[in-house]
Amino acid sequence: MAPCGDHPPPGIARPAPRAATPHPPVAVRPTAGSAAFIAREHWPDEQCLEHGGAGWTVIVRSVSQHTAVVDFPHARAPSGAPFAPTRVPLYMLRMQP
Repeated sequence: MAPCGDHPPPGIARPAPRAATPHPPVAVRPTAGSAAFIAREHWPDEQCLEHGGAGWTVIVRSVSQHTAVVDFPHARAPSGAPFAPTRVPLYMLRMQP
């Protein structure tokens, strides 16, 4: 998959995503190691070439009551470095089968 936009160097937190309101309850609770999708609407100013520009594939690293830490396995910074793990609200995750 193609890289997505300019991002902070690895280890630097990404800007907070733009929140859409209201948020529906999470139908399927993610578990560590599961694959998910985050729609580009949450970071509309970021260039994304994954999934035809629709969003990013992520792998859930850990889950808390309202958030998850995710890895971006395909997205890369302009330097080629992988994105840093990012904490996101659970409502942003669309679970993949």
